[in-house]
Amino acid sequence: MKLFIYGFIVIALLGCVHKSEKNIHLIPYNFKGPVVIFFNQVNGEIEKYDNDFRVYDIPENGIFKTQFSPNDGILNDPNNNELYFFIDSLGNRNEIPVRWGNMSKVDTSKIQVYNIQRGNYGLNEIDYTIFYIGKYSEINKFDFKNSNDKNKWWEKIIEVNNVE
Repeated sequence: MKLFIYGFIVIALLGCVHKSEKNIHLIPYNFKGPVVIFFNQVNGEIEKYDNDFRVYDIPENGIFKTQFSPNDGILNDPNNNELYFFIDSLGNRNEIPVRWGNMSKVDTSKIQVYNIQRGNYGLNEIDYTIFYIGKYSEINKFDFKNSNDKNKWWEKIIEVNNVE
């Protein structure tokens, strides 16, 4: 009987979990560095879908403002729900591998997507997603050693890009 009750509770809780929408990130060919997506931006790009996937057309500077709300929820399978592509001038897509989990097994010779984070910043709680594209050795320059440097970087990004 106890097993039945525990099973029922687990199923009930899983039924309440909000699943996130699928995402496609289209990144300029050969881009390396941080990518930041800012959500709920009045002057951001309109919502765009490709089948069931949200589309984020990342510009050359790596900063994308969108009218989409944050894509909160649980990713069922990050390898199928979060896709990252380099896109060339003809629109051809080349998938970028994503590094999930254990960093000790990283192939340092490959360009990959690293350190995907969702959060909010500042008093206005600006919602964002940030990730890094490059070889593992290259992303270390964006690993801020102190919070003051990180805050200065965020403030500059927000100011220069007129983020609300």
